[in-house]
Amino acid sequence: MTTVIDTGRAGPQTHAFVVGVDHYPFCGPQGAQDGQFASLARGIPDLSCATASARAVATWLCENLLQDGYRPLGSLELLLSTRAPAHVDVGHGPIPVDTATFDHTEQAFDAWYQRCDQHADNVALLFFFGHGLRLRSADVLLLGDVGRRRNAFFDHAWDFRRTKLAMSQCRSETQCFFIDACRVEAAEDLEVDTDGARSLRQPPKRPQLRHAPVVYSTTPGDPARGLAGHPTAFTEAVLASLAGRAAVQMGQHWEVRTDNLVATVNRVLNWADPEARRQLACGGESPGDGVVRRLASDPVVPFQITCDPREAIGRADLELVRGTGRLVGGPEYEAWRSSAPVGEHQLRASFPAGDYHDGTGLVHIHPPHRSFELAVDQA
Repeated sequence: MTTVIDTGRAGPQTHAFVVGVDHYPFCGPQGAQDGQFASLARGIPDLSCATASARAVATWLCENLLQDGYRPLGSLELLLSTRAPAHVDVGHGPIPVDTATFDHTEQAFDAWYQRCDQHADNVALLFFFGHGLRLRSADVLLLGDVGRRRNAFFDHAWDFRRTKLAMSQCRSETQCFFIDACRVEAAEDLEVDTDGARSLRQPPKRPQLRHAPVVYSTTPGDPARGLAGHPTAFTEAVLASLAGRAAVQMGQHWEVRTDNLVATVNRVLNWADPEARRQLACGGESPGDGVVRRLASDPVVPFQITCDPREAIGRADLELVRGTGRLVGGPEYEAWRSSAPVGEHQLRASFPAGDYHDGTGLVHIHPPHRSFELAVDQA
């Protein structure tokens, strides 16, 4: 296991467990599986975006939560499987990182579990990036040494469903699971169930209720998507949501809560890429209403402003004004896209060429994003 951060602080904290698997040495054309598993193993190639996504998450957590005033980052366990020895740098120089074998994953999970279990108000965050598939309606996550045992392909695979059930025994009442992996069904003629895949901890007979959403990067039966060498769009949407785009105002505070997280990640994906619709699903028990983060200040969220008629946006000088703050943009080809703090802003559009009358409007910007169309009259 690789403990990147362990502050040793007392009191409620956030504890994170991050796994990224790009390299599958026992799969692909070189796989040693026989019989019914041979075709399955050959169809699992190396990836190139899982470790980039895991590193992006680890860096974001350290940069944004170590000094958090609500539930600061107390620990970070990180495993990366790449072709070369892996390192991570979260601001204090490169740290060697262990590979994501089943044994290393089990050890890191145990350390993470023990820290999460120390306080009911702890926040437990788990991230997995790599290959996955569905066996008998259960999600199985493929670790770096999957396929190592001949004719026992799933011996080094992770039974996520049973592991999540086991987490219900943990005292941490707020738990979030982010799974960026394919959920394609295994071949119907594959005469195995999930018994070959192992849980990282024995689940109880009677699971306890927790605020514990699961956010998947894709729907059951579908593949995940990624861009070679870069964090996935799902990763970026998750981090943007945790940063504030999933925040709701509760009294004087803006909070990221479990009951809003899944829908917001989906909306952020759709905002960035309309082709990504229907790429998320929530699994497990009810996500409840736990608080994942309490922001120290008002969130800053993206907006998109257009004009009616549409072509007027290409002729307009635009500004957004709130108190003493002023944001300037335009002319734009299709829309003015930028970010601003939440709240009510005055939008002003002027047309130096005089082909449209100047226009104004009130724009209320709120998470996760805001689209607004300003009607203007032709001169």
